Amino acid sequence: VDTDDDEYCLSNIFNTYYVDEDGDDLGGALANDYLCSDDADASWELNNNDNDDACTSNLYADYCVDSDGDDHADAITATDICTDHAGSYFASGDDCAVDTDDDEYCLSNTFNTYYVDEDLDDLGGALANDYLCSDDADASWELNNNDNDDACNSNEYQDWCADTDEDGQGGALTNDDLCTDDTGDEGSVTNCTDADDACTANDYQDWYTDTDEDGQGSD
Repeated sequence: VDTDDDEYCLSNIFNTYYVDEDGDDLGGALANDYLCSDDADASWELNNNDNDDACTSNLYADYCVDSDGDDHADAITATDICTDHAGSYFASGDDCAVDTDDDEYCLSNTFNTYYVDEDLDDLGGALANDYLCSDDADASWELNNNDNDDACNSNEYQDWCADTDEDGQGGALTNDDLCTDDTGDEGSVTNCTDADDACTANDYQDWYTDTDEDGQGSD
């Protein structure tokens, strides 16, 4: 029985065909509403169930890039993109928006404020940089600025006094509140207790005249 007496068709089968541009076995746009199967393109489909004939996966995601090339994803910049194009982006969904700074290359992804530590006591002093990737920070810099004196490692101080009579006790002040990292002026000591810096013994006695040289003195 000839399905169509007016059309030459060896298969004797006529169908409505739909284009399948993305090769997902789902038809999209109408190719021909009445065609002998002998003449149909092998890629055409008998259904038109494809909502997007430019997306093979028929799946969509939100994507982002890595604009500064530091291997950390920027915020999402493209939404509802066919997953066929995933290779054009760096990451998708929850894997996006992990870069602390999209404009700064920083492998550690950590930015801090750094302070100079001149005396290497692990206490920072003057500001080194108020916003810097940790990769680029000097190893001696600190994250705190708690050093009141960045020229004194010990952060302790002492007075030095002149020891003119060299008895180990100082008299007149030579250095006031000198950092213990340093030594006071030559001839000075830290024991500032000498009431008389012209007396080595720091002992005193009365002397009397011995006119007759008998070993006994008198007033």
